[in-house]
Amino acid sequence: MDLKTSLPQNAPADIVYSLPANFTCEGEKMDGHFCVTKEKIYVYNGSEIILEYGIDDFSEFECKQQIGTSMAQGTLKSGETICFCGFSQDQFLRYAELMKLLDHCLRTGELMEITDTEEPVCPKCGLPLEGAKECIYCTGKGKTMVKLIKRIAPYKNMHDTFRAYLGACAIS
Repeated sequence: MDLKTSLPQNAPADIVYSLPANFTCEGEKMDGHFCVTKEKIYVYNGSEIILEYGIDDFSEFECKQQIGTSMAQGTLKSGETICFCGFSQDQFLRYAELMKLLDHCLRTGELMEITDTEEPVCPKCGLPLEGAKECIYCTGKGKTMVKLIKRIAPYKNMHDTFRAYLGACAIS
């Protein structure tokens, strides 16, 4: 899996991994990068470093999936949780893989520079699935309609109940 998709301006040459970061920890939009060297973690906003930590300062790393965005964070050896950055869902698999590699680095003391994890792609057209189970372009219209009907079917009775409730309120 490619974990060096974009680099910030003026980035040092020893960056091993670099992924785009779209949000600060406070939820503000930024044009940043989450970068890792063999010893340090940097978070850039534009070309300016806004966070810098040593990998050895942490006891674990994790990637939290949320609604609409996700977050990369680490737990310091003191127990304090540090949020590095937020990012869009299309980067979730890359960040999850990077957090696993950082955890592996904590356990073994070695940061693997080559990852053999393959990105999931559609077997039919070859496009990346980006976290989806099926390709949105190759799934048939009939299959999509069946999924939609199954998803809205439980709400059919709620509509009838609501209509009966409105009718009872109008009579009162």
